[in-house]
Amino acid sequence: MYSIGVFLTFTLSQLGMCIHWIRERRGGRRWHSGLTINGIGLLLTVCILAITSILKFREGAWVTLAIIAAFVIVCIRIRGHYRKIRALLKRLDEDLMDVPAGEIPVEAELQPAVMDKNAATAVMLVSGYSGLGLHSFLALHALFPGHFKNILFISVGVIDSGNFKGVDEINNLEKNTRENMEKYVRYARSLGFNADYRYSLGTLMVPEMRNLCAGVRTEFPRALFFAGRLIFREEKFYHRWLHNQSSATLQRRLQFDGIPLVILPIRVL
Repeated sequence: MYSIGVFLTFTLSQLGMCIHWIRERRGGRRWHSGLTINGIGLLLTVCILAITSILKFREGAWVTLAIIAAFVIVCIRIRGHYRKIRALLKRLDEDLMDVPAGEIPVEAELQPAVMDKNAATAVMLVSGYSGLGLHSFLALHALFPGHFKNILFISVGVIDSGNFKGVDEINNLEKNTRENMEKYVRYARSLGFNADYRYSLGTLMVPEMRNLCAGVRTEFPRALFFAGRLIFREEKFYHRWLHNQSSATLQRRLQFDGIPLVILPIRVL
């Protein structure tokens, strides 16, 4: 099992490097030496993998191959599920992100809103500007027409390994998060709502959002918090494993803090 797993990993690594050098060739860069070295490595690892699998097949190698094949099939099925969900969310983006809204002056969009902090305030927890966030906002308006005087959008820019590469990347993350919040505010204001936003950056979404919600609740004592969550017509046991449960986790922690969070169901299937 160890030998087959190791040389299968080596084979995939060498194959990936060969594909990389072929793409570099299309870009006009030097690729001959790299492709030659990794091509030889690919040939050697494939030969060792094949010889090991054949000679040790009856001694238990077939069990390892069966386990690896089953694992690959599961991964392919998971990838297909995510692709299906992405296609549905893309359709949601196309349906909602092009919804026409009234025009308002650019100067008014950039000015902070003057809010009555003792008035009923709806706080929308969003992640990026997307059809999912707009769907949650419109669902809120449909459920509580005319009730909330203020609409506040809040978000957390998560610092992970993909953007933790220096000060410039952190600045880009903050800029992107702020711009997404401004899009929500512009959209809400164009529909006649008194809207504003708050955001922060952190390495973990749930603890950072919890702190952000606590600060907003102090600022707006009559705030009620809302978050959207994907739901399925026929929920399978693996949906809880494959999809983010941050809204449910955050709801439990905010309830402990005495902060009400309403989860809005967003049906995609």
